[in-house]
Parts: sequence; C-alpha cells; structure tokens
Amino acid sequence: LFFKTFRTLLVEGNYSNGKKDGIWTERYYRKGYNLKSQGKYKNDIQVGVWTFYDFNGEIVQQYDFTNNNLITSTECGTNKEYEVIIDGKLTNSKLDCPPSYIGGNNFLIYELNQKIMTFDFPINEKGRTEIKLNSNISFILKKDGTIENIEFSEPLENKRLKEFIENQIAEKKGKWLVAELNGSKVD
Repeated sequence: LFFKTFRTLLVEGNYSNGKKDGIWTERYYRKGYNLKSQGKYKNDIQVGVWTFYDFNGEIVQQYDFTNNNLITSTECGTNKEYEVIIDGKLTNSKLDCPPSYIGGNNFLIYELNQKIMTFDFPINEKGRTEIKLNSNISFILKKDGTIENIEFSEPLENKRLKEFIENQIAEKKGKWLVAELNGSKVD
C-alpha cells in the first residue's frame, strides 16, 4: 500500500488477506516528511520493536509490542517534576519515566490534531469553519492505564468538540504508558 502526496511517500506497507503484514513505515505529513514510525505488523497487529520519531526525524521512543515493554524513551530520566498521586495525596516528584503515549507525547498530539481535522465543525455564514481551541487538557492516567478526570483549562464553546476530544483520549486505552517512580507504577 502506498499513499503519496506531492510525490512524497507517506505510508509504505503490505497487506495479506486484507490485513497489515510485514514492515510498515510512516512519515509526517507537512512536517518535512520525516519518519514518524517504523515497525512490523503480523495479521493486522503490531509486533516486535517499533521505532517512533519526532517531527525532526530524531528517535523519541522504541517500544516492543510483543512483550509490551518500553525499550527507550527520550521522555524518561529527565529532571522535570510531575504531579503524582502517592497514598491518595497529590505531590510533585521526579519520575523514572513520566506518563506517556506509545510513540511519545508529540505522537499523541499529532494523532489528535489529525482526528480533530476530521470533526464535522459547523459552517458560519461565510461558508467557513471557525475553530477556537485555546485550552490545555489535563487528565489522570491511572496505574492500570485508564483515564480519569479529563479537564479543560478554558471552556469549549462547542460541546460536541469537547465530547469528541474526551472520547479520543479515553479511546486510547492500551496505548498509554503509565508513570513509574522507583520502579513502581503510579497514578
């Protein structure tokens, strides 16, 4: 399967009996067409080690889908403090590895932006779509990989868009990497 735009290959992979099979390579659209991800599918399921890249083509993360194991991540081992819940109390702490998304947090943001672009926005009197989204989104990633307390720093005028974003975040179950502190998973 080949998707091309402006003579630039964006996705390359094979299908066998209608299912993804073999090596797959994806590139960012309009981000210099750098690599986005590369790995292998077997019977439509990601297997083995996948490598994920940032917009500049630098490796962000390697994840082993066969063993459900994070191999490397540039998001881990930093001095940044995160809000964590320990013994039911909210505290700030440096983490072994912060909460993330398989592929990295920028990968998540890119995917959400692509999904939002498919949302059916209302058209104004000039025949245009107007989107105003100036809100930070926060939520708790529980140590079991579920999401709680999705909150927006600014209210969204479009309630359907709010529900759409909440559903997109919640539907990513199984793709979240839980925060780790001293070798243990934390909320």
